[in-house]
Amino acid sequence: MTAGKLPREPREHVHLASKDGRKACIFCGETKNLSGEHIFADWMSPYLPPSPEGTLHVVEYINHDDVGRIGERLLERGRLQQAGDHRARKIKVVCGTCNNGWMSRLQELARPYLEPRLQARWAFMPVAGQKAVACWAAMFSMVFEASQPETASFSQAQRSEFWSSEGLEPPQDLLVWLGRMQNGVFRPISVWHKGLRQGSMIGAAPKARHLKSLCHAQVTGAVADKLYIQTFSQSTVDLDSQRLAELGQISESFGLIQVWPPVQRVIFDTPEPTRNLRLEEFPILMELLQASIGSDLQ
Repeated sequence: MTAGKLPREPREHVHLASKDGRKACIFCGETKNLSGEHIFADWMSPYLPPSPEGTLHVVEYINHDDVGRIGERLLERGRLQQAGDHRARKIKVVCGTCNNGWMSRLQELARPYLEPRLQARWAFMPVAGQKAVACWAAMFSMVFEASQPETASFSQAQRSEFWSSEGLEPPQDLLVWLGRMQNGVFRPISVWHKGLRQGSMIGAAPKARHLKSLCHAQVTGAVADKLYIQTFSQSTVDLDSQRLAELGQISESFGLIQVWPPVQRVIFDTPEPTRNLRLEEFPILMELLQASIGSDLQ
């Protein structure tokens, strides 16, 4: 396959259910004992301010034309939009065995490296810590995109492989950055997930959109008060090294630090960000990343 081009063979369809149509765990496929997974883990709650407005969830569908330019847009209310404390919001897409087993262990593995950063303290992070954070970020992105399956990019094979490693091996082609937030005009807890695909879903009936194939790539940006976490992954598009470098350059221009893959395998400290990311810049960053990735959806 030529770098930067999409494969032409049939693609896997989104399936977050068992063959008989019942809801299933997105990782192991279990249909019994489905458990609600917090968007942000329980242990993060003390560091996340409440929001009296509840949870805002907006889904955006964007058409890329045949040369990768952004065309039509459609906004819809997402399935997570509800009143109430957004710190308690859960997504019921995993089973109790996964949630209380390897997923819980992964939370505890990444916590020592995420917790200081929730308080704007950029402490020591060895390569092992960068890997733990990358695995946590992958789990977060996989669970979050499953709340709106028509925007999903991670394939079932990728999720199953991640599950088989008990969340200890980041998915292939995963990129992860961290940044430090500066107070601004947006909500202190915000998540933007963009599933990028060839062609348009605009015009399809909302209930039929889940029948579409997986998105080709995804970018997720999550604001947790003073911490910003960003992931990028690709399922069927094969971005070349120049395009991946461009994504890194865009991210670094906003003060983000790449933690996975480590820039150097011998890094033992993650430096403090060169500047804070302002919340007002959040949508600008996401648009630039989307435009860069979209130029390869041809």
